[in-house]
Amino acid sequence: MTERRRPWFKFHTQDWRADPALRMCSPAARGLWADMLSLMHEADPYGHLLVGGIAPSDAQLARLLSIDETLIGSLIGDLSANCVFSRTDAGVIFSRRMVRDAEESNKGRDHISKRWGNSTKSRGVTSSPIRGANRGPIGKNDAEPITKSQSQSQSNTASLRSAAAHRKTRIEKDAPFSERAREIAASKNFVNGSAEGVWEAFRDYHVANGSLFADWDAAWRTWLRNQDRFAPRGSMRASRPDTSAIIARVAAEVLPK
Repeated sequence: MTERRRPWFKFHTQDWRADPALRMCSPAARGLWADMLSLMHEADPYGHLLVGGIAPSDAQLARLLSIDETLIGSLIGDLSANCVFSRTDAGVIFSRRMVRDAEESNKGRDHISKRWGNSTKSRGVTSSPIRGANRGPIGKNDAEPITKSQSQSQSNTASLRSAAAHRKTRIEKDAPFSERAREIAASKNFVNGSAEGVWEAFRDYHVANGSLFADWDAAWRTWLRNQDRFAPRGSMRASRPDTSAIIARVAAEVLPK
């Protein structure tokens, strides 16, 4: 049975430009290979140069891709000489990369189906995971309807994930000294002059460190509390602490009398 595929496939541009075998081919041969890849994406088995299950002859391929029939043989020979593609025992051209990607995709899909079966077996759910061939979405008629309880469970899970993702935020680099921040500072005995300077230090520190907090008001209160802890009592009421008084006090405590 032919599996349903998306109308596009993965194209690794860096690999295309860096593949030495492909680089040794002429530009015309590389263009032919790109067209051949498009045909292989639509073929069954995937990655094989088949049209309607039949390998086209050089002349048929030339007509299919609108290429001069006198050139097609030399272009394919150029690709073959540089080992760009491989052939099956029956002589069918195939892309090693596309076949390998398809095998990995099938393994991943089988793994998802197995996990789904194990997780739903005990709950008696018989519908398949909402993933189709090539990891694409399944149409509405391809799976059994989702029950109301399943839908509610999925909705609750999505809500919890959304709340978790938005629980913590970063402070803006130009966050102003708001009225709320001013009120909190006033409750900690900071006057406007000193509080605004402390706010700038608080904001710049957390912007530089990319800090995440769920409650920035609480973070601001903690910062002010630490300022109060390490600053001399009453110094926060002035725009700057009296450093000379601090030095004199420390010297009196440390130096011998």
